[in-house]
Amino acid sequence: MINMILAADEQGGIGFKNGLPWPKIKEDLSWFKQLTEDNVVVMGSTTWKSLGVHAPLKHRHNYVISSTHSKDDFPGCFAVRNPKIDSIEVILKALDFAYPEKDVFIIGGKTLYDEAIQYCDALFLTCIHDQYQSDTIIDVDSYKKNFVLLNQMYSQGNQHIPDITFETYLREEQSGQQDFDWDDDIPF
Repeated sequence: MINMILAADEQGGIGFKNGLPWPKIKEDLSWFKQLTEDNVVVMGSTTWKSLGVHAPLKHRHNYVISSTHSKDDFPGCFAVRNPKIDSIEVILKALDFAYPEKDVFIIGGKTLYDEAIQYCDALFLTCIHDQYQSDTIIDVDSYKKNFVLLNQMYSQGNQHIPDITFETYLREEQSGQQDFDWDDDIPF
């Protein structure tokens, strides 16, 4: 299954100076880890660089999408895929086929999100209920188009951490399929 996982503030902000615009939110990081661990993560080169000392993400098959870099630029990643050679659709479907027992998660950045959303089966969105200075902004409503909300869980923040809502969406054409196998390990 091909999934997208992201967090966005009320204005669609997802990044600032190659990092997150908001303070560290433990619940969101735990949700990300629980969903992506032991699966395949796909990211652009800037997202890889933003991981810093955490790259590659442990206990995951890390893949980078880049037309200007080679695998040597990303020590520890499984492979670099060039979207000028194979389309994003081909890359994602090949990874989904290569790992039938795992889920594929697109984890950023904006360019990859914009191109890959049309091939995703599910969307895992953390809504940050506040506004932050951002230099990377997405159109959250356009991402949710053609998806059905399956579940949401609210988490109240405090004076230092904003309120957040975890939302899980499934592509509309799949939500009606009776043979669709939804994992029971979704963390809520």
